[in-house]
Amino acid sequence: MSLLVCRCQILCHILAVKVVVEKMYMQPLGSAFVWFTRKESAQLAVEKMNGKFFDGRFILVKIAETGLSKSRGKITPYMF
Repeated sequence: MSLLVCRCQILCHILAVKVVVEKMYMQPLGSAFVWFTRKESAQLAVEKMNGKFFDGRFILVKIAETGLSKSRGKITPYMF
């Protein structure tokens, strides 16, 4: 994670980083969320880092969208 933060910090100012980990063993699952101080900084990170070879793999960098993911669908209330 610190390598990712260093690389992004060169481009722009980072507010926070959240690495997605497996709950039981606390191993990273290969995704992270990065919050930037400005929208322009996030756009710059997408332009400069998307599709680049980073730490032994190609990375996908994009702006996250709000709302539920398509795979989860709608949340339905529990019925007794």
